[in-house]
Amino acid sequence: MLAPLLIALVLCVSCNPLARPNPPATQTPSLQVSEAEYAVYKALIETLYVTEGRGMIVIRDYTSQGLGLVNTDANEFDYIKKQMPELDRALWVSFQAQNTASRPLEDRFNLKVPVVLLSQADFDAFFGKNGKGWDDYYLQYPKSQGILDLSRVGFNAKGDRALVYAGNQSYVLAGAGYAILLGLEDGQWKILTQVMVWIS
Repeated sequence: MLAPLLIALVLCVSCNPLARPNPPATQTPSLQVSEAEYAVYKALIETLYVTEGRGMIVIRDYTSQGLGLVNTDANEFDYIKKQMPELDRALWVSFQAQNTASRPLEDRFNLKVPVVLLSQADFDAFFGKNGKGWDDYYLQYPKSQGILDLSRVGFNAKGDRALVYAGNQSYVLAGAGYAILLGLEDGQWKILTQVMVWIS
């Protein structure tokens, strides 16, 4: 159990999970993030990131692609499956298909706290070549959880299981990313299992 985690940490130690290429200049409307996906985001964000005293949630304004593991698709599946036995191949295929490209996010999360969507330009202003980093970031976004990255959501055929990636960085060496499996119970999404895929 420890060995796969150490491998993932070594693979991710040199990567910046928040640094991503710019999203495509144009988007196809039919490929927009769905209401069903926003319902999943709402559940996981309110469970994991909306804590007492939290004043806002800051989210990158377009989706990340997949889990961010520096590995092959097959090995990614094997790694996650070992720690998430209930994950089936069809749900994994759906997740992979959803994450072939980044898509823009909108403030349709319906959270209990305000949402800030952080653009690449905003990100670069803090963390680019001339940026002043986290201290300046928190002057502008006090009481935020840091910066959250979300993937598209994969669903099973029945629509009652969902797989999504969420990665949050709150300081230079304070962040983690997870593959998260959710189940629909009595009309509400609930986290069933989460597997860490990187930590800093």
